Amino acid sequence: MPGSPISPPGWGGTEESLKWAKWAVRKLRQRYRELFRDEIAHTVGRPEEIDDESRHLLAVLQKKLLGAEHVEIANSLDVLSGFARSRGALD
Repeated sequence: MPGSPISPPGWGGTEESLKWAKWAVRKLRQRYRELFRDEIAHTVGRPEEIDDESRHLLAVLQKKLLGAEHVEIANSLDVLSGFARSRGALD
């Protein structure tokens, strides 16, 4: 979207669409993480509790959505994707 206020620097048109899509998804994920943390912050007493509460909430959602037997697989995939992301493979 040339000229769009959300276009990344260096936008060049249709040949850059995959690059732009990756950029847009990265920005959306970043914004979602910020909003998620802000909401969790309203439910805990101290800022130090945000990460623990987030992990707890995600674990409960995984069990509810996936069923207990699939949580171990999902956790393994999270570990693998975190490793790949730390190596820059998913960016």
